[in-house]
Amino acid sequence: MIAEAGLSWTWRRDASGAAKNDGWNDAVMRRLIDRYAVAKEDPWRIAHGVRGVGKEFTLDGGELGVRYVLSTYTAEEPVNGKPTLYFPGSVEPHTNLYLNNFLEADVPLSFAFEARGRQYTLEDLVAGAKARFDPARVNPNNMAWSLVALTTVAPPTRGRWVNAWGQDVKLAEFAQRAFRVAEIATQQVRSAWLQNQPLAAKSTIHDFTCGGTHLIYSLVVAVRNGYLEQNAEQRLRDQLAMMIYRMWADIDLIDRFFADTPNGSQPLPRWASLDAKWKFLGHAFEVYHYASRHQLVRPTAAEARIVDRARQLLPRLAKEVRELDLDAVRRHNEDLFRQFVGDTCHAYRGVHLI
Repeated sequence: MIAEAGLSWTWRRDASGAAKNDGWNDAVMRRLIDRYAVAKEDPWRIAHGVRGVGKEFTLDGGELGVRYVLSTYTAEEPVNGKPTLYFPGSVEPHTNLYLNNFLEADVPLSFAFEARGRQYTLEDLVAGAKARFDPARVNPNNMAWSLVALTTVAPPTRGRWVNAWGQDVKLAEFAQRAFRVAEIATQQVRSAWLQNQPLAAKSTIHDFTCGGTHLIYSLVVAVRNGYLEQNAEQRLRDQLAMMIYRMWADIDLIDRFFADTPNGSQPLPRWASLDAKWKFLGHAFEVYHYASRHQLVRPTAAEARIVDRARQLLPRLAKEVRELDLDAVRRHNEDLFRQFVGDTCHAYRGVHLI
């Protein structure tokens, strides 16, 4: 029995002893990740496997996923005459996404790997990330992963440095910019939340990757790591309260959207509807459980009821995902297949953060 916020989440045990709850089967979800997140041609999937399972996530043959991605896909490029280690945009869709995942999987900075005949450590990748970091040029939808990675390795006492262009980087200012971006993007959600009304339509936050859950997660990490300027804790509580509201409001919006989609009984719309809900709730619980673990969320009784209902839905969605023929999904739509894999890794980590 796991108690939280006055609620309890009772997990049964299957025949293997693995925890399960109304369709969530830990062993089966793990096998899904082990099967589909090991593709050596897709570092994004491997990095998500590391996020879901941890630093010991291995590929076929027993090679550590972390080492393979670092050895195979990093590049070294001079910036203003200074060599820097990084992942090119051609293999990393969001800057510092892989570094983010590896750091949060507790891969030590001393982790060693070989690339292009040279020896490096994860700390070299961190140094490259700091050298290449220009806060003013970061697109709002690309902020979250850098904020998580950099606040993880640079607490406030070390949150200021000079980058490769000689610019003075102040990480606290970047964190405040991320708060402002989130607050502007959730203005329409805030109005519906305050009135406890359904969402009339998609809002700006829905245009962010994974519905903005990565951005909200990055704010939680920044606050947890000590970036507390300008009433950050209260502002974070507001963002988390809106995310809890979205645990029902976004699901309702998704259902209404796909109810109006032509040929809703056909595979692609049905799969897309399932993944949209799986994506949001899996990521939302990753945010919520991380914030709860670090005492950064204090749900009201009404919010706790929303969380409890969402917890009952998540295992049912997991059961639907397990029953999918993901190879058939892949034949129809490669990107949707990849999303299912990545979203499963996030949901798996979210459950295990309790």
